[in-house]
Amino acid sequence: MEIRLRGRTGRAALFNLMSFLNCTKYPPSLLFLLMTLGPAFLLLAFLDGASDGKWRAARIFGSVPLFYYLLHLPLLHGAAVLLSCLQYGSAAWLLRGPIFLSAMTKSLPAGYGYGLLVVYGVWIGSVVLLYRSVVGMPV
Repeated sequence: MEIRLRGRTGRAALFNLMSFLNCTKYPPSLLFLLMTLGPAFLLLAFLDGASDGKWRAARIFGSVPLFYYLLHLPLLHGAAVLLSCLQYGSAAWLLRGPIFLSAMTKSLPAGYGYGLLVVYGVWIGSVVLLYRSVVGMPV
């Protein structure tokens, strides 16, 4: 199967077709806003009257965002300290201040950081743990 777009074929036509996705996030272009807000509004309209049990988790997270936000900060910091103690034997650099400051990056151990699998595992674990903490709250 060959794609033809204004006389172009194959790879050039694909790049020409994908150029529609060439949008800027900062400052937000109209195309970026349409690509992000459009599906969000369609999903919102679709889920507006949903009262099924399968959407209960999303409804719970939507009703307690500040509580969830305030709980996730110490939880993830504690997880970072725990994982650093297990992997490096110490986590002193995490207890002194913001790690993104240039003075703090000098004290990081060599190879500090975690792979994507660990990051996703901690993320999913924190969502599950925090969901259990907010599940009893009134919606």
